[in-house]
Amino acid sequence: MIWACWHMPLIIAGLYQSETKLWYGLLMFAIVVTLLSGVMAWLRMVSGSVIPALMIHASHNLFDQSIFQTMSTNENVPYLAGEQGVITAICLAIIVTYYFSKKRNQDER
Repeated sequence: MIWACWHMPLIIAGLYQSETKLWYGLLMFAIVVTLLSGVMAWLRMVSGSVIPALMIHASHNLFDQSIFQTMSTNENVPYLAGEQGVITAICLAIIVTYYFSKKRNQDER
């Protein structure tokens, strides 16, 4: 949530991810970033290093902001994909749910 809150002043000011309605952008950004933090936490725990999380963050910024967003010209794309997209949130939720269910099953053994 700290990561999401860090970006919110820029979103509110319209300087970052301003393609969606403000309420939707703030909500979905918080959800996506929180889920992505779960993935990064898992990578940190599995590897014992922060380097994989740093690489995910850098790769995410590169691919999402510099490549995929510039390739997308439809006005609905920000609502579906990217840092505020519902498809991104669903994919991350599946990954995080899979990890935690797998971890719970291992802990029960």
